[in-house]
Formats: sequence, structure tokens, C-alpha cells
Amino acid sequence: MCIHAQNFFRYAYYIGRKALFDADYGSAKENLTFALTHCHKESTKNKRLILTYLIPVNLLRGRLPATELLEKYDLMQFADISTVSLEAPFRARGCQIPIGDGDRVGVRGGH
Repeated sequence: MCIHAQNFFRYAYYIGRKALFDADYGSAKENLTFALTHCHKESTKNKRLILTYLIPVNLLRGRLPATELLEKYDLMQFADISTVSLEAPFRARGCQIPIGDGDRVGVRGGH
């Protein structure tokens, strides 16, 4: 059975998204990063969609997005979270990170 690259990119996106909701952040990062790097270079819509889930994964792993990236893909909803996380580690406080269409990923202290 032959799988086209476009279908594999989509598969990686959905596997990464599911992994995020299953709190498997390593798998989520790996699959979403793969989807982002293999998505068509001019597909801003797909890149924005992937970043909507990849940015929270990176935030949970302590990596802040660049302001330029947030501006380029109109993802400024993550700008406040980046600022707050610089002021105090949100892992210790427990909070929820908004992603997707009103979905949220909960973060508990002690991780």
C-alpha cells in the first residue's frame, strides 16, 4: 500500500494532536514538528493550524515562541502566556493553555 506524502503529513498532524490531548508531549512534539516541516511551504493556513497545537506543546516543555512567529501566523493569543511564563513558571501554579477551537490543555504543578 502506497501512502502519499500529503496523507502522511495529515496523519502526523492528527497523531500529534491526539498525543497532545493524551498528555504524551514527546510524541505530540515529534509528530506536529514533522507535519510542520513537511507541509507545503506556501500553506500559511496549514502552518497556522499546526502551530496552534505545537506552540502549547513547546510551552509545556519550556520553549517560548518568538513574537515574530506569533505575528506572522496571527497567533497572538499565545503572546500573553509567553509573557506570564517568563514572570513565573506556570507549571508550578497550575493553569490551562488555550488551544484550537476553545479546547484547553491543563497543566498541573510538580511536573
